[in-house]
Amino acid sequence: MQASTLPDLRHKKLVDEKLWKRLVGRVMKDEGKTREKAESIMDEALCFLKLCADFPKERFAPSRGVDIGWHAFLMYTREYAEFCQRVAGRFIHHAPSDDDKPVKVTVQATVSFMQRRGLIFNEEL
Repeated sequence: MQASTLPDLRHKKLVDEKLWKRLVGRVMKDEGKTREKAESIMDEALCFLKLCADFPKERFAPSRGVDIGWHAFLMYTREYAEFCQRVAGRFIHHAPSDDDKPVKVTVQATVSFMQRRGLIFNEEL
């Protein structure tokens, strides 16, 4: 399997429909994105969080687009905490870099990790 540019929303099923609509709406409102783009952002954010859940000993860096979706999800603290517990068995913390020093984990390293494991993701995000 290779990276895909097709927005098939395969990770949408990780949350219920009501929460999905709220998250997509939040991205549309806060970021001025179209529904299609907001759905892609949220689907890839869920993909990233599932990656973090499935490989707890690894460190990953989200792309800018994925981070937008992650931030939107973090706004719904109860739902986010429940999601983390359900998919990871633990809280998935967001730890941004606060300085200009290069971070040890880069987005490219995360992409490479996913490619080596045959994981499908949206390269545009």
